[in-house]
Parts: sequence; structure tokens; C-alpha cells
Amino acid sequence: MLLHALELRNFGPFAGTHRLDLRPRSPDRPIVLIGGGNGTGKTSILEALRLCLWGDRAHDRSWTAEEYAVHLRRCLHRPPDGPAASCGGVTVEFEHTRGAMTRVYAVRRDWTAHSRGVREELSVTCDGQVLEGANARSWPRFARDLVPDGLDAAMLFDGERLQAFASDDGAAFARAARALFGLTALDRARDALRTHARREAARAPDELGGAWDGLQAERDRLALRERRSGDRAARARRQAAIDRAAVRDLEARLMREGRDVQALERERDALQVALEAAEADVRERAGGLAPIGLLADLARLAAGRLEAPAPLGEEARSVLEDVLAQLEDHAWWPDDGTNEAREAVARRLRDHFAPRLRGHGDFFGSDAERARHARRLRDALAEGRAWRAAARELLDLRTAWANVTAELARPDDNEGLEGVRRTLAEARAAVAASEKVLAEAEAEVTAVRDADRRARRALEQLQVRLKQRDARTDCLALAAASLDALTDFAAALQKERATALAAALRECLGALLNKAGAIHDVAVDADTLAIRVLGHADAPSAGERHLQAVAQLWALSRVAKQGCPLVLDTPLARLDMVHRGAIVQRWWPQASVQLIVLTTDTEVDAVALNSVIGSVSHSQRLEFDPIRGSSHGFVGYIDLDGVPSDQR
Repeated sequence: MLLHALELRNFGPFAGTHRLDLRPRSPDRPIVLIGGGNGTGKTSILEALRLCLWGDRAHDRSWTAEEYAVHLRRCLHRPPDGPAASCGGVTVEFEHTRGAMTRVYAVRRDWTAHSRGVREELSVTCDGQVLEGANARSWPRFARDLVPDGLDAAMLFDGERLQAFASDDGAAFARAARALFGLTALDRARDALRTHARREAARAPDELGGAWDGLQAERDRLALRERRSGDRAARARRQAAIDRAAVRDLEARLMREGRDVQALERERDALQVALEAAEADVRERAGGLAPIGLLADLARLAAGRLEAPAPLGEEARSVLEDVLAQLEDHAWWPDDGTNEAREAVARRLRDHFAPRLRGHGDFFGSDAERARHARRLRDALAEGRAWRAAARELLDLRTAWANVTAELARPDDNEGLEGVRRTLAEARAAVAASEKVLAEAEAEVTAVRDADRRARRALEQLQVRLKQRDARTDCLALAAASLDALTDFAAALQKERATALAAALRECLGALLNKAGAIHDVAVDADTLAIRVLGHADAPSAGERHLQAVAQLWALSRVAKQGCPLVLDTPLARLDMVHRGAIVQRWWPQASVQLIVLTTDTEVDAVALNSVIGSVSHSQRLEFDPIRGSSHGFVGYIDLDGVPSDQR
């Protein structure tokens, strides 16, 4: 990670918009100096970086909404003689490298004060493109991989925080070390695995096993019911076959020895239906050409005359007149007690032909007319044959119906057949009962099979869920194994880093302290990363604690080997000139890939600046304008005697 720029908008002592260039010009010049007097905004720069990157999680705490709003109001610019600004904001631009890919991010926070608090808006761009879904609420999820929690403890320091870094409890140092060593990320991964395992374990997989056993038992019960119902249906089917055979035998006996009234009545009813259909067919045919076709000889003679080359009008007329005359008294119509049908047919033919015979002498003179009437007569011959067949069938049906009716009207001659009839009635009742039992048994078999199909489908669906449960069980086992592996790896990594940290800290303390015998050894606890410096029995002074904190930062940077920027606010206030020179000359050039020092002219004077000038990328100074009530940034460091202006 490398900071590029910081933009302040109505923040702290800065009125309006101010932009500070923080990016080092080259890797061998990692130091950016920002100098200024007290009250010019050095601490505000540190606070702006902290708020922009971590928001309400800054300062190693989680603010409540009310506390965070109060703090933001205090950060907004307030001129000496006027009210505080109603809006302000901060933008931090930085680059982040993962693998071989480097991206430039810009995190912007804007605050607007209102009567109920402060509204915060956050936006993030990556290589100039807005990241969708990034807002103040979701930023921690985005920031976790870029600026993880705990990194601020190893990145942003003022005098008090630097002193706390070497405090007796060592909590600040341990938090920073865990973040830089990647142990914080391992803790998040372990917490995520534990949460996932608890969630999956709470899904009660035993219920699926109980449901499977219940469905299997249900299918066993259904199979037993199906066998019993099938046996019942088979028995009913055999009994129905026996009863039907008995009925057939009794009916045959009645036909041989007497009569079966019920069978005769059924036969009479069937004949009645067929008789009505045949009479309707005959009447329909009688309305067409069938009457002419019945007079076959006359019709053939008329058709032949009509097909002759020359019209024979008078002779053809006489033939048709004979047809009409014979229709009136020819006894071709079946005797049904009336002559209405015959008279209707004769009247129809007479109405059709008579006007043409009397009023049109050229009736047969046209070839087309002659051919048409010839075809009609030929059709009449075929229709007449079909009508005669229908008439014969009608007569046969009438005869059969009359015979059955007469048989029913005949009194019984043999009283012994009454017992056969009673037995036949009982046999028919037995057939009906057997068929009812058979239908019920078959319906039960169908219902049982439908229920079994539903149970089978439920089992198939449950089998899919069981496979998913087994997969979850495997996943839980894998999660447990992963959790154990992560725990072992974190412990081994922490132990290895603790050993390396103790060695680096001994070396760094030796380079910074010029007090003989000040330390004998340094121990780092592998479990807590707590540091214990073994030296004289006397308690260390405030300056020695300051040097120890610097040594811890230096050692942490060397062991972590991560490109993390370091921002120091007035880091030399508690030290004498000798120790200041040691820190500036020995630590600053190799403290980090980027070192931003916020200092006063009394901390970094001309001597100190000249000793480190080869590692300084560029410098800026802050000046407060009392008339405008605002600080401003300028290129170049504070005016110091003995430092060339082009190197400030």
C-alpha cells in the first residue's frame, strides 16, 4: 500500500479545499516531510487519514452513532469569528498491489451537519471507475482486504500513541503485529469457519433420517395393503367368473325348457329400437328416387329412351305417365295399415313431372336435359334396390318383434321352471355382488398404488436432501480440519514471527540506544506477542520508552516485510539531540516504503534535515493565516538556516 494524496475539505483548520501530495518520488527516497508550527493542522492530517480509511472504527474502537456524529462535528472547520462549516470531507488516494497487479483507489467521505446529527456519504473509485455498492455501511467489507483492521495501529502515530506502543500491556503493539503478520486475517477465517460450522450443525440433520425411516415404513405398509387388496380382487374376480357361468347355464336351461321372460323382454326392447330405426330409414328413402327405382322395368325403359340419339317425346311421355299411374295403385309399399306414405310419394312425383309433361313440348328436346333425367333414372334404379333391402329388413324386424311379443303373451305351461327362474335371479344378484366387491378391491389397489407412487417420489426427494446433508457433513468435517490446520498454522507462524521479532528488536534497540548495558536481552511471548526487555533494575525513562517504541516499529517493519506506509506526528518531542540524530539517520531511511513525518522546526532542524536529505522525496509546509482563519500548504520545508532552498 502506498499513499498518493490527501484532500481536505473544510476539515480542522483547513477552510475550503486543500490537496497534499504524499507519494514518494522514488523507492530510494521514501520520506515525505510536512513541517509546520503548532495549530497549523499536522494532527488534523493524521485524523483525516484515520477517519477516511476506517470511519467509525478508527481509534481502536467502535463509535456509537451519537459519538461518531459529535466527533465529526468537531472535525468540521470552525473559523475564529463564525459558526462551523455545515459540510466537509476528506479524500485519500492510494495504490494497492496484489501479486503483479497494482490498482489506484480513491476513498471519499463527505459529511453534512443537520439538526439531528451528521449525514455521511462514502464513494470509492478503482482506477477511475466507481465501485458499485460501496457506501459507508458496506465499506468495512471492501476495506478488509485493502486496509484491514489493526493496520492503523502500525501505520498512524502521534506522540501519545507512540508511547502507548511500548506500554506495559503491549496491546497496541500486539494488535499491529497481528495485522502485519496476517494473523488478523487468519482469525477472521477461523471465525468464519466456526460460524459456518455452527449454522450447519443447527440444521438438525437427524430429522431427515427419521423422515426416511418413516417413509420406508409407510411403503412397507402400502406393499402389505396392496398384496391383501390384490388377493381380495383375485378372489372376487374368480367368484364373479363362477357366478357368470352359473347365469349362462341357467339362461341356456330356460331357453331349452321354457322361456326366460327377462331375456325376452330385453330382446323385445332391442327389436323395438331397431324397428323404429328401420322405419325411419325406409321413409327417408321413400322421399327420394326409391319409388321410381321400384318400378324397375319402366325406369330402365325410360332411361334407355332418354339416352337415344333423337328425342321420342310422345313415347317417353307415355312411359312416365304409366309410372305415375302405377304409383297410385301398385302394391309395392309395405302394409302398415295406411296409405299415407304411398300417397305422399305419388303426389310428390306427380307434382314434379306433370307440369313438364303437359306444358312443355320440348321437355326432352335438350341433350343436357335428356342426359340429366337419364342419370336420375339410373340413380333411381340403385336407390330402389337399397330401398327394397331396407324394406325386407323392416318386414323381418316386424315379424321378429311380433313373435317375441306373442311369446311374452303366451302363458307358462310348466310350473317347474319357476324354481329355475328364482335361481337365475339369485345368480344374477350374486354376479352383481361379486362385481361390486371386485370393483371395490380394484379401486383399493389403485388407491394403494397411487399412495405408493407418492411415497416413492417423496423418498426420491428426500434422498436428494440426504445427499445434500451428507455433503454438508463432509463440508463440516472439512471445515473442522481446515480450522485445526489454520489454528496450527497460526500458532506456528506466530511462534516463528515472535522469534524473528525478538532478534530484530535486539538489533534495533542496540542501534538506537547509546547507553551501555541498557539491555541484556529481549523476549517476545509466542502466545501474546508481549515484549519484555531485560536490562537494569531501574524502570525505563520516558525517553527510553520512546526509543523502545521506535525500535519495536522498526523491528516490526523488518520482520513483516510488508509495504505499509508509516505516518508520524511530532515523533521526536521527548528525545534529546543525540537520540534524535540516531532515529533520523538510522531509522527514517529504512523505516518503511513510505514515511510521512509531520514535524516542527524544533524537531527536525537544519542538522537533522541535512543528515537525511538524501532520503527525502519532497517536503511541504503548513502555515496558518490568522486573517482568514485557515491553514494552507506550500511546497518546501520550513525555512531553516544552512539548508539550501532547493533541498527543503
